[in-house]
Amino acid sequence: MDGRGQDEVEARVVGAVMLFAQDTVVAALRVMQQYGVRQLPVVDEEHGELLGEITDEQLRWMWTVAPLASMAEILSVLQEGSPEDTGAQVLELAPLVRIPGAHNRWLH
Repeated sequence: MDGRGQDEVEARVVGAVMLFAQDTVVAALRVMQQYGVRQLPVVDEEHGELLGEITDEQLRWMWTVAPLASMAEILSVLQEGSPEDTGAQVLELAPLVRIPGAHNRWLH
């Protein structure tokens, strides 16, 4: 499929697939991989209100510092600063277990 055709397919999928505010980084990455998209809207589960959009690049970065952070937590701090600042702010909201020598990385 050429680039234009892929963009059209992705636009249709994004219109039908969305993330909810309580979805985690891990869940969001799984949805993006399943549907082959790089960006998805995040909506309020109760009212269907658009809260924002998140990209796979943002999620991959957040996965390294807070894989269980929710979309609501991430969107609330994304509006305030750079991705590096966002990671620090999300860690304050959804801290990982602090293990000496872990360098604030998710252990698996």
